[in-house]
Amino acid sequence: MAVFSFKANAEQERIVLDRMALAGETNRSAHVKRIYFQGPTGNDELIGQLRKQIDMLAGAVEQSQALLRKMAGAKTDDLELKLLAGLYLLLYPSVEKGIQATVDRHLDFAVIESFLTDNKRGKR
Repeated sequence: MAVFSFKANAEQERIVLDRMALAGETNRSAHVKRIYFQGPTGNDELIGQLRKQIDMLAGAVEQSQALLRKMAGAKTDDLELKLLAGLYLLLYPSVEKGIQATVDRHLDFAVIESFLTDNKRGKR
């Protein structure tokens, strides 16, 4: 019978021991034999597919984060500000008086209305 030996770093050893615990095994040799010599299980193909999907998701997350950083650093253009102010003016009358009072503590309806009116005349 052949004897195989290999070196593993601490992280690799922890991974093997965790997998053994999940499988309910205590003998490292039996665990390695079961994993590598018990016959094809198709897990390698599944793991490869999962790895590809994870890589794709990681790429999409990186792209999303880059876009969010770009958007956070971008200046709001005048049109967006006008649309937001207009939307505020449209919605303000439709909310309850209590909500209006809360909003009035932070935003002045007249100033926003004046901003839109002055912009219509070309002033700023």
